[in-house]
Amino acid sequence: MMLPAPVRDEPRSGLRGFDVQGQPSDGPIASAAICRAHPGLPVPRSSNLAGTLMLREWSDVYLIGIEEIDRQHQGFFTASHRLYEAILDREGREGVIEAVAFMRDYAESHFDTEEAFMRRHAYPDLADHLRQHVAFMRHLDDLENDLRTFGPSQELADRALEMTQDWLIDHIADEDVLYALHVKAGELGDQAG
Repeated sequence: MMLPAPVRDEPRSGLRGFDVQGQPSDGPIASAAICRAHPGLPVPRSSNLAGTLMLREWSDVYLIGIEEIDRQHQGFFTASHRLYEAILDREGREGVIEAVAFMRDYAESHFDTEEAFMRRHAYPDLADHLRQHVAFMRHLDDLENDLRTFGPSQELADRALEMTQDWLIDHIADEDVLYALHVKAGELGDQAG
């Protein structure tokens, strides 16, 4: 299998990556372009090994079965990638802050939609879900503050990707699927009654 040349040639010393067979490697980490061009390559979870963060493409695996929310989750991925690439490409402080503002606006709009949906369907764990949304926004505030203070860097790009893309994947799998099941159970109850 021929892989495209990495987008960046700079070595990322001290970081462990994965080779094309998905085996741990002390070589450079595969670029985002390689991951996008070869979606079959295994992508490690960021919490397992430091320095293995990679952009992940949207997948139907992340669908929860609520069309509007699923569409917004897909847009959230796009916003996450935009933020990561703005930091990594060091588009200048203004470009990076613009990407953070875009992510903030997108997250606020998405969270408002989700929260209204959960209220409309009397989701019993709404308070906990709201706390998770508030915590996400606090982390985004911290990231923005660090970007303003220190400027763009690989470390902050990785942190941004972990706190947006990886948080979203975990949040969909662990939390959003629960309210989707709650809604579907209610719909089934309505049909039976």
